[in-house]
Amino acid sequence: VTLARGYKGGGFNIGSQILAEQRSFGPESLWSVETGFKYAQATSPLQLQADVFYMRRQHMQVYLSEQLQQNNPLAYVFYTQNASDGENYGLEGEAAYRVDSRWQLSGSASLLRTLDLGVTGVFDGLGLDGRAQPFAPGYKLSAAVEYHTPAGWFARLDASALGSFYYYTSDAQASRAYNLENLRAGYQRGSWTTSLWVRNLFDARYAQQGFYFGLIPPNFPNQSFLQLGDPRQVGVPVNYSLGRS
Repeated sequence: VTLARGYKGGGFNIGSQILAEQRSFGPESLWSVETGFKYAQATSPLQLQADVFYMRRQHMQVYLSEQLQQNNPLAYVFYTQNASDGENYGLEGEAAYRVDSRWQLSGSASLLRTLDLGVTGVFDGLGLDGRAQPFAPGYKLSAAVEYHTPAGWFARLDASALGSFYYYTSDAQASRAYNLENLRAGYQRGSWTTSLWVRNLFDARYAQQGFYFGLIPPNFPNQSFLQLGDPRQVGVPVNYSLGRS
């Protein structure tokens, strides 16, 4: 069981477009408590670990985005301010199971709940009180299956899933939940390893960042823009590792 006190210092927002009232921000602090367990034995094919946690944040620092002039995209700025208190809690765990000398299964899961609490002042009109904090998906899941042969051939298929999350405190634009699959197969002999890998096997489209601002003339209406993640990637790495006997 761990009880910890955290502190993050204040600072300044740099940039010619930053307004005087946005120039500085104060420190943030938190209390957190965490407990969990681990299981691993040399004679057991199963390994487990899991924990639960709770955090209480005071004077939470948040990353904001704002277009200061409607018809000027260059006036779109990012800056940090103190918004409110916050609450984070959840659980996470991972497991691995060796079926036999060739097959192994593994996976992990985390559930997260975040809240903005006691929102007042300039943030009061954004409807943040009780809303989830940005870049805090409600769940993350992953699973993998691996196969190895005594001759040195191997293959691994893994999948991951990520829940929806808000991009920024200053607006309600949010991502969609998505999942990705990766594949790797190859051959290992001595210090040499050669493999073929494919990331994002089914070429899923997903967004990593979202922006809401006026970019297109002549009227510069506020619109949603997304920064997409990497498309499918393919590679053939060859590695050689030096070891000492």
